[in-house]
Amino acid sequence: TGTWAGHGMGGDFDYFKFIAENRLYYKVGRAHVIAVRLMGGIATGDMPYNDLFTLGGADNLRGYEDDEFRGNKMYEATIEYRYPIAKKIQGVVFTDLGNAWGGVENIPWYHENNKLHYSGGLGFRITTPIGPIRLDYGVGQDGGKFHFSFGGKF
Repeated sequence: TGTWAGHGMGGDFDYFKFIAENRLYYKVGRAHVIAVRLMGGIATGDMPYNDLFTLGGADNLRGYEDDEFRGNKMYEATIEYRYPIAKKIQGVVFTDLGNAWGGVENIPWYHENNKLHYSGGLGFRITTPIGPIRLDYGVGQDGGKFHFSFGGKF
């Protein structure tokens, strides 16, 4: 996917933002699945703080605060082993890794961290009439964190 901002279209910022993502699913046995997601992104130009790539939270790098890592470059990988527990309950064992960095030199309150961040944990998916409910507990380099969300991760 790509985003084009400014460059003759008006606005206060001029930048290009590109994201590549690949999702793979491998069936293991009758109802078990190994799910893999690989993502990378790069942005060029003058970007506002809120449009930088973010990692951390329920959708990526579980075990960290929401949007803990920001930058104009990003990579992330997730591997999940999904298995049935009961009729509408699925268990998940996962590991996430990635980083977001760069483009934050002029943001005085944000302290960039250029190392690889990783986490692992367990989760549950409960199928309801309004959609899946996700409950994950991830442990990152600074401790653990619960994440509660609706919808599928990928």
